[in-house]
Amino acid sequence: MPRINLSVKEAQSFAPIPDGTYPAEVSGFSEVQQGPKSSYITAELTINDGEHSGRKMFTNLPLEGKGAGITANFIAKCTGNEIEVGEDAEDLDFDTDDLIGSQVQIVIKNEEYPEGSGDFRPNVKRVLAPGEASKATASSGGGSRRRR
Repeated sequence: MPRINLSVKEAQSFAPIPDGTYPAEVSGFSEVQQGPKSSYITAELTINDGEHSGRKMFTNLPLEGKGAGITANFIAKCTGNEIEVGEDAEDLDFDTDDLIGSQVQIVIKNEEYPEGSGDFRPNVKRVLAPGEASKATASSGGGSRRRR
């Protein structure tokens, strides 16, 4: 078997953090990816205050179909501008670079994945505007699929 030298100086822990609402900054986006139901991008959100400051979380944002409403909501929380959705709404053309640096809050809930494994991972359940009160940590929204 091979002997390895694992460099962990820049590694980030993917261990669970307590469920709750954390202040965060939009710090990056992936390229467009093709999923089983639609294309999507992954937003990188960096917790920017408290004990977990610097911790990066990820949430997938669908770009088409019913799930595109999740992305419209994400953009609205980042910009403070309501995004119209539905049959009469026009497609939205935007540059993700314009959202980098946006201040938001993220609602984290630890979930067992895969189910029955005993392995819990923090999941972004909602993205809120700064100062917006969280109604429930179990609300639906984009989810993290990042392995730890």
